[in-house]
Amino acid sequence: MQVPGRIGQMPLRARLVVLILLAFAPALGLVVYSHYEQQQFRQADVRNATIILAREIAAKHAQIVERARELLLTLSVLPAVRALDASNCSALFAELLPRYPQYLNLVVANAEGDIFCSARPMAQRVSVKAEPSFTRALENRALALGEFAISKITGRPFIGEGYPVFGARGEAIGVVGAILSVDWLNREAAKTCCPRVMH
Repeated sequence: MQVPGRIGQMPLRARLVVLILLAFAPALGLVVYSHYEQQQFRQADVRNATIILAREIAAKHAQIVERARELLLTLSVLPAVRALDASNCSALFAELLPRYPQYLNLVVANAEGDIFCSARPMAQRVSVKAEPSFTRALENRALALGEFAISKITGRPFIGEGYPVFGARGEAIGVVGAILSVDWLNREAAKTCCPRVMH
């Protein structure tokens, strides 16, 4: 009851301003709340988009790993590979490599880590004895992924993928490897997260 009395004592212009503010207060409240709600929705959209993107990248990564496993398993049982036949193995891999743009090279190393078969010509002897993809493949007798490194053959960044080659008695006699291009991985990641930018 006190407020209307005070309003009544105000000058006419001031009273009009107060009455207009009181009349529009609910609408202003709705506008403020609506703006806040829209911000919450936008934040939720960003969170959801991030989650979806992370799932897409994870699924893409799983696909890459599974395709590598299938390819290397197939290569590991080829007669030229199991026979450690450098000449025929290298010739075969040289024919296969262009079909796999994600790989810089396809190689086979013997149990000592010396590469004897390579799709790309090697100017000098190359050892992968210390490469994680080689050591892990031998130890775990399964597909192994390496770490970021620079190829001694191509000079480009790569991640090694290795799979053991088994002899007639089931012993590991070497490792067949695929040299996954980091540049190719970056292009694939860009397609997944920023398809509009790519076009």
